[in-house]
Amino acid sequence: MIRDINSKFFFFLMMMLLFCLLIQAQEIKLDIVGKTIRPTIVAVKRFTPEASPKIIRPNELEGIIEKDLDISRFFESQKYSNILRLLDESDTKNGKINFLEWKLAGTEVLVQGTYEYKENIITIKIRVYDIGSAKEIFGKVYKGADTDYQIIAHTISDDIVYYLTGNRGISRTKITFISTRDGHPEVYIMDFNGDNQGRLTSNKSVKITPCFGTFNTEVYFTSDLEYNFNLYGLRISGGTPWLITRFPGPNISPNYSSVSQKVALSLGKDGNIEIYTMERNGKNLTRLTYDKAIDQSPSWSPNGKELVFTSDRTGTPQIYIMNADGFHQRRITFQGSYNDSSTWSPKGDLIAFVSRSAGIFNIYTMNTEGLDWRRLTMNQRNNEDPYFSPDGQHIVFSSDRSRKYQIYIMDIDGTNQRQLTFEGENTAPSWSGFFE
Repeated sequence: MIRDINSKFFFFLMMMLLFCLLIQAQEIKLDIVGKTIRPTIVAVKRFTPEASPKIIRPNELEGIIEKDLDISRFFESQKYSNILRLLDESDTKNGKINFLEWKLAGTEVLVQGTYEYKENIITIKIRVYDIGSAKEIFGKVYKGADTDYQIIAHTISDDIVYYLTGNRGISRTKITFISTRDGHPEVYIMDFNGDNQGRLTSNKSVKITPCFGTFNTEVYFTSDLEYNFNLYGLRISGGTPWLITRFPGPNISPNYSSVSQKVALSLGKDGNIEIYTMERNGKNLTRLTYDKAIDQSPSWSPNGKELVFTSDRTGTPQIYIMNADGFHQRRITFQGSYNDSSTWSPKGDLIAFVSRSAGIFNIYTMNTEGLDWRRLTMNQRNNEDPYFSPDGQHIVFSSDRSRKYQIYIMDIDGTNQRQLTFEGENTAPSWSGFFE
């Protein structure tokens, strides 16, 4: 009888273990398609030249892809350790991938690539494998000018994210911001991961509140170039800024909606700072708020039908939402004495904002009803200027945690905070949309 009970108990334990393994396998599969938070472990093999007289510096392409995937939130890149190097060399020697050995090394997805230069054209061939099933997930050939290999690497990263998760990758997106690194506040632009930082303006005037405009090819910003804080536009490809609005008083805080193709902004032309909308050329100006208090910092909802903004009409800065025509204005924050700098998630479910407590600014998210507050930064001095990535998975912001304001990014739950800028003071970041 005891032996029979033990046998049944052992059978029960084995069934439970099998059930757990099935659940775990299901979770890993869900990770592959981006349905869970746990990042998929990915290894990028060293790319090999394919009859190419020109050699890319070791780890150049792979390093970009590894960094991109790490930031994406869906993946965790394995460092190219001695173990991975030996596995890579063994695969090359044997002419095939030893999936079991890669699995034992903890790899879940493997990226393999070759490249070739010919007449200033680079051709990169990629194959991506699911280690668990020992099957190829996808393969693709990329071609472009040899000077554009970084852009091609970002494109490869975005394709990996899309094929494995169903989400659009953000590796080719840009961030614009204000920097004083050259002695004056100027408008700058950089890749989403902080690479390729470059200056867009150079007229030594004060610049504030930049944002991306139509098709992500333009940036709108405020400058005191003509002794008033006027709104200007500038193509990110270069050229001379053009004047959009120069009403008396501040012309500040532009925010562009690709859906309505309108700019929302704050103007002080009527003696008080109010919120308006207009076309990108300044035409068809429409006033939305009529209040003795200051109404500012508008941000469009992703469908272009609503705006979130800040108003101190109740005595302290609080966050409000209104329809795109200015109707149905309602307050959504009722805790805290200072809430500002709200920005709408591209998925429409969250609003990021800044709240001050004990003299320190921190970044929070909440739902569109003003509920479910979640604090993302803490014990790191002031954190301000939040702005969502176009996939809604990340937030870019500024912080003076290093005693000077710098630009950082983090996941939407506040984890994986990374510093992107290191020179001068850097503030007011804005993230582009997807580039087609």
